[in-house]
Amino acid sequence: MKISVAIGLMGVTYAIFIATQNLGFYASIPLFLINGLAYAGARLSRKTYLIDYAPEDERPTYVAIANTTIGLFTVLAAGFGFIAQWFGIIPQLLFFGAMLITAGFLTTRLKKI
Repeated sequence: MKISVAIGLMGVTYAIFIATQNLGFYASIPLFLINGLAYAGARLSRKTYLIDYAPEDERPTYVAIANTTIGLFTVLAAGFGFIAQWFGIIPQLLFFGAMLITAGFLTTRLKKI
């Protein structure tokens, strides 16, 4: 999970660089790779943590709660377009970076398996 946060922060930093330099579409192609790596790492760590940590009889409940939470965050993320429209792309990217740093700190509170 911490690696996913680091990769995500690299992506946010690169996105801010692209947004401030007006480099165009082709300069943003590496962002898709970085985003894919971070997303895959987050999914893998969530599944591994759920399967290894959850008691066997409660795993379906844990999975249902995790999937519902991800769905709610996906719907919430749809509203980020309004933030970009009102405040601009740089404040939105800085907000994403702050969320990633918060996620990194929260991963340190997970129990060791």
